[in-house]
Amino acid sequence: VGPLQTQTVEVEVQAREYMNKLVEQAMLHFIITGRINETSQIVTSRSLVTLKVPKLTVKTAGSPRVMEEMLVTVEFTNPLKQKLENVYMRIEGPGLMGAKVKMYSLIPPGTSLTWTESFTPRRPGRSVLIASLDCPALRQVYGQAEVNIQY
Repeated sequence: VGPLQTQTVEVEVQAREYMNKLVEQAMLHFIITGRINETSQIVTSRSLVTLKVPKLTVKTAGSPRVMEEMLVTVEFTNPLKQKLENVYMRIEGPGLMGAKVKMYSLIPPGTSLTWTESFTPRRPGRSVLIASLDCPALRQVYGQAEVNIQY
């Protein structure tokens, strides 16, 4: 590259090259290094790319009243072109329901799953049901639904 010039170089990175190396933050960290021939000076730059993580859909059904049974449904579709193994889903809500965990040994690519649980709210007021999904290939997947429980 000549003096006072820039050059753009595109590098294609395939998902298969980094999927098994991702950690909780779901970020790719690129470090670019160059050397100026005339001075032997090393120049370094870095760039972080945050990957989009899918969301869980959380829905409630039933009468939002204290001590009346309701249902919560969590939906997820595997967006990856690889199977997900040892998948743990968790749902809980303060004052609504204690933590419940479900394990799926395998979710094939493009496959959707639906998990429905019943719960009985124990106190009135606004609260949130929070669902999360965790597996070695996909981290920090979550969703939530707000409910307002009446007497």
